[in-house]
Amino acid sequence: MIGLCDEEPLTSFYSEWCVGTPIVIIMQLLLLRHTLSHQWCKSKDDDTAVEIRTKSKVICLMLQCLGLYKNIMEFLRFAIGPHFDVLLTPTSCTITAYLPKIVPFLFGALYVYFVLLRVEYSFRDSFLSVRKVTYYVFLSLIIVCNSTIAILLFVFNETQSACLHLWDPPELHRQIAFCALPLSQRSTPIIVAALFMLCASSVFLCVLFTRKIYRLGRHSQSERLKFTMKTLIFK
Repeated sequence: MIGLCDEEPLTSFYSEWCVGTPIVIIMQLLLLRHTLSHQWCKSKDDDTAVEIRTKSKVICLMLQCLGLYKNIMEFLRFAIGPHFDVLLTPTSCTITAYLPKIVPFLFGALYVYFVLLRVEYSFRDSFLSVRKVTYYVFLSLIIVCNSTIAILLFVFNETQSACLHLWDPPELHRQIAFCALPLSQRSTPIIVAALFMLCASSVFLCVLFTRKIYRLGRHSQSERLKFTMKTLIFK
């Protein structure tokens, strides 16, 4: 039998997960359906549609699937799991507690890579094109940094294991438990480093895009185009 977590019981509302999470999942499914129908199933002879690279389509789809997967796992962990003993076994708890911890690292890496691709595609075959050295160095940093941070998080958190966290929802009038994976104090700097890397990568790409748009506007003689470029920079 899996042990109890050494933490205070949770006191939040059960309805937040039982009602709110399914609504979010339904909205994500609708967004996924729209993405598939708009980007993949549209006729190729649609002249009004903008051609988007296949790689960008795949990454966009993966980002949505990762977000959907995490919410489904959290729904199973918080809304369904407390009422079914089969989901509270050591094996089930390990799966439902560990896997959602990996998703943010994958999501962050794919998100930054997606933005990098969009910047690269925007200026490809022009005098503002992103140099291959810059592209591949940044891509390598995304892979290495996110992989290293994810591995270090679980290495520093090896003293912790999946356990049952007690929960006292006000509307149920009884105590239940859900699977959880407590994070040790040593893993806190790793999480901070991951957030810093995500923010730093986004800022770098923002600066790179802004500089290229600024150079494009500077070489233009049209005041209207310059105003458009400045508006795009602020956006």
